[in-house]
Amino acid sequence: MLKIGDRFKDKTTGKGYIIKREMAKRTLLLEGENGFGRRLTGKESLRQTCEKLEGITP
Repeated sequence: MLKIGDRFKDKTTGKGYIIKREMAKRTLLLEGENGFGRRLTGKESLRQTCEKLEGITP
């Protein structure tokens, strides 16, 4: 289960992201550690491109 504030790391670039908002239960808005945003078109897309960082709280 995903929630606002969960942290993820991009599998390709290694950049960190935080879930900022879920829109229409399909689109996820992420904020990167550099302040730039990223939009994904679903939870499956997030699972394919990123890995969840466990034990890290915002």
